[in-house]
Amino acid sequence: MKIPSISRNASHTVLWGELAWHPAAQAWTAFMDGAGAPDTIEVVHAGKHSATYRLVGVGPDGTSIIAQRARAVRAMIERVWYERIVPHLPVARPRYCGSRKDGAHRVWLFFSDTNKRL
Repeated sequence: MKIPSISRNASHTVLWGELAWHPAAQAWTAFMDGAGAPDTIEVVHAGKHSATYRLVGVGPDGTSIIAQRARAVRAMIERVWYERIVPHLPVARPRYCGSRKDGAHRVWLFFSDTNKRL
């Protein structure tokens, strides 16, 4: 299982403006009741079966949240990994915040961004 490592050195698409429409922002807002829309959304990975976004400014004290959309089966394995195994390992890692279903076949996983804001 690969722990997400999201480098700021890679070139990403950055979305800005009114972002409440974005699926990652909608999933986070539904998960974290009362959370506002992100300042910007960095598209870290946008694939056919999964996607990863950095939601800038939506976490505690204006921090960023990593939102990862994955197939439900993979997300179930990752949830177990992050909830039961990773906390006992002596490694630096992003903090797992939780998950939210996205239909029958997809799940959003949320992590605190351990990198500093832009």
